Amino acid sequence: MTTSSDETPKEVKEDGRSECFAFGSVHLDPSTRSLSVQGVELRISDRAFDILTVLVERAGEIIDKSTLFAAAWPNAVVEESNLRVQIAHLNKALKADGDARLIQNIPGRGYRFAGAARRISRSQMPDPGPGPVAPDTSSIIGRHEDLDRLSALVVKHKFITITGTGGIGKTTVALALLNRIRMHYPDGGFLIDVAPLERSSLVAEHVASILQVPTAEAQALEGLVRYLKGRSALLVLDNCEHVIEATARIAETIASQAPHVHILATSREPMRARGEWVFPLAPLTTPPLSKAMTSEEVMRYPSALLLRERAIAAGWSFDLVDGDASSVAEVCIKLDGLPLALELAAVRVPSLGLRTVAERLDDRFDFLIKGRRTADHRHQTLSALIDWSYETLVEPSRKIWRRIACFAGSFSLDDAVHVASLESKTEASVLDALDDLVGKSLLMVEQVPGVSQHRFRLLETMRLYAYSRLVESGEEQSIRQRLAVYLLEKLGSVGSDWDVDEVANWAPHVADIRKALEWGFSPTGDAGIAIQLIANSAPLWFKMLLASELRVHLERAREALRDRSDIDDLVSAKLHLALGHAIFHTRGPQASVEETLRAGLASAAHGNHVSQQLQILWSLYGNELVLGNYEGVQRNAQEFYEVAARNNDPMSFLTAHRMASLGNHLSGRLKSALKEARNALHSPMAEAGTANSRRDFLYQLKLYDHEVASRTHLARTLWILGKPDEAFEECQAATERAQRIGQTFAIGYSLVCGTCPISFWRGDLASASRYVELLAEVTAGAGINVWRIGGHMFARALDQLNGVSVIRDGDDNLPLAAFYADTVSTLDPMLLDETAAARANGGEITWCTAEILRAMGERLLLEQGAVATSAARLLFWRGHAIASVQGALAWQLRCATSLARSCAGGPMHAESRQILSNAYDAFDQGMDTRDLRLAAELLNTG
Repeated sequence: MTTSSDETPKEVKEDGRSECFAFGSVHLDPSTRSLSVQGVELRISDRAFDILTVLVERAGEIIDKSTLFAAAWPNAVVEESNLRVQIAHLNKALKADGDARLIQNIPGRGYRFAGAARRISRSQMPDPGPGPVAPDTSSIIGRHEDLDRLSALVVKHKFITITGTGGIGKTTVALALLNRIRMHYPDGGFLIDVAPLERSSLVAEHVASILQVPTAEAQALEGLVRYLKGRSALLVLDNCEHVIEATARIAETIASQAPHVHILATSREPMRARGEWVFPLAPLTTPPLSKAMTSEEVMRYPSALLLRERAIAAGWSFDLVDGDASSVAEVCIKLDGLPLALELAAVRVPSLGLRTVAERLDDRFDFLIKGRRTADHRHQTLSALIDWSYETLVEPSRKIWRRIACFAGSFSLDDAVHVASLESKTEASVLDALDDLVGKSLLMVEQVPGVSQHRFRLLETMRLYAYSRLVESGEEQSIRQRLAVYLLEKLGSVGSDWDVDEVANWAPHVADIRKALEWGFSPTGDAGIAIQLIANSAPLWFKMLLASELRVHLERAREALRDRSDIDDLVSAKLHLALGHAIFHTRGPQASVEETLRAGLASAAHGNHVSQQLQILWSLYGNELVLGNYEGVQRNAQEFYEVAARNNDPMSFLTAHRMASLGNHLSGRLKSALKEARNALHSPMAEAGTANSRRDFLYQLKLYDHEVASRTHLARTLWILGKPDEAFEECQAATERAQRIGQTFAIGYSLVCGTCPISFWRGDLASASRYVELLAEVTAGAGINVWRIGGHMFARALDQLNGVSVIRDGDDNLPLAAFYADTVSTLDPMLLDETAAARANGGEITWCTAEILRAMGERLLLEQGAVATSAARLLFWRGHAIASVQGALAWQLRCATSLARSCAGGPMHAESRQILSNAYDAFDQGMDTRDLRLAAELLNTG
């Protein structure tokens, strides 16, 4: 039987016919279903064989498609794409005989065999003799680069071993290579499969038998060497891992004593023999999991291409559409790009469909049990494939392999020692086991750039298998507890210093923390460990922009905390602080944020944990800020200052200046805001605060950068005080620094609170557009909803000011929080928010009350009529008066401009012009900004 693996083989029946076919060096025997090229058997699919037989029997005729469909799919209705795939495979396979297209497509009519086929008797068929089975060329998808490299290596070096995990395609590649380069060896190429051998003592005799070298069993190796000394041949020793010592000895001896014989071996581990060159074979590359990927894009990845072609060969009769792309990617990723696993999955596609196959792969060892009947037993199911490797391990290596399966991602040697060590708990014993697993291709080694220590990783398929063995061993719970305790102890060594290097070191452990939390909160776990684990790891989740997921874990921990009296105040404070942040940054400011933070503050105060108190007060301050409770902002800033004073920490005082600057700014105390902002930015402590961020409590969560926030506060205050050029320089400097240090929170803060609104205030919509796009880019998928909401607000403002009426992606049109409502109301009167207007009308005086009153007046003017105009002028007067008291020159100018325009030609014309002139003359910069240009035009019109 020469048909390939992906279909149920048809029963071979001798029909008594003796008629065969030959074309070039190709021989075809329909009765025995055999096909050979230059005497070497060629493997093709059953359907391809049936199609070829019909075409060759009627060579030169045009065969319509219905006839070919009836021959290959007698009881099925399939699409034409299936026939095209089989024809393409045949043309590729037969290309080895020199003809590029033996089978021609005649458009609109069918296909024709263009070769010079002649009929011969079976007695004229060649005897294939010893030699390799030529592979179906479709089986080497994604391996052309590997074949090119191996071709060069095998010719240059005498002894090459292809290594890789089971099912990765070592044999397929070796056979393809043999078929490609055997013409370089006058005495031929030979496939020697040692998989069926149960004892090492049989290897030499088996090799001799394949080469037809008569030897006595005891002298088999000596006889082989004598036979091969004067010959030039290529020997492929396939599947050597279970008899590796004997095979290594034979390969080493032949390579050293037969000068013109080259050896290509396949094994799950290197031979470790003299003269051996190792070629590790990697899995097929897999596509990313993206719903936006098209079918054409996903087919650029070899794993996806193999899955599709094998599914078609198994009877899948549908064209791949864009909607299938994500399912294909999911299958490829879950199966780690392992060719055998993909082939096993492909067999299920015709009956279940791609989506169901992708979903069922979570139970892959039970699901992938339908291999080809002609395959070796260990390749018929995925589980049997890995069983074969497991049984070759010594017990210490088996135990370590089971235990390291608890790691969800990569891990270090030190991690393995602490979690998976044997009873001796020595590094040497673990290292020996890991070395054994790496050597047998059951474990991968990763070199992380910039990290000196190698890391290890199990392919997901291997990890799931090993984990099933861990469950069988009865050690699952104890090992999961070991991992959770180890992670908790390791977090304790980090303390409050989460710098870039520390985050990079911990990033691979996020998946392990997830697993540990899953165990801890389970009925058989320890919730106390889980509570401490999520509380102490919260800075890592924030830094990795996983705030939404963190919130879910923290909420679960808070529920568990209510039943625990053994959790200390510090852990409780950390947990509530992190949860308050997570809610704020994913759901926005709300009452639950303050409730959560106040609970944490109580724990911190009870335990006298000053640093936690400061962090929580700062968070309460931020929540009040966005809610628009600016007096509350001031109160929290003052309480923060008092706690900092008790702690007598200069860095805390520095932060207090920064908080006070924004609190004063928002409350309309602009001169005090300016003083505090400059103190925060230019204090001798500021440089230390930026350089030695680990000492500043705010950097423990890595949310904001002191310089970025201080410059942003300074920029806002400068603008309102009438220094537009200085303001723009400061906010640009803040954003540039935030980008330079790569803090997403800091970039968002500088843009939302400084650079975007100031660009609008300047009337520079081109700059505003650039910064809004940057804001959308840096917050996309980051889970920082508080900044994303700001981005949507500014984007909507741009659309309205540019006369564009669109609904942007993610624009939920929810009411804005007070700070955002205030901010958008200052961008243009047409953007006035009702909430902001109600607050201003209610008598509350804030940083923007004057401008909101002006916007209300401008909206009234649109109604026209004496009553509306009179009411608008009163609002302009009120706004101007408030701005004058605050020293808010920017709002003074705007109110004066609106008043002068509304009084043009009336009895108050001269007075309003004088007010405008006084405001205009007070400016010494920013003359090209929109507000000053409008004022100048109005003054120049007389």
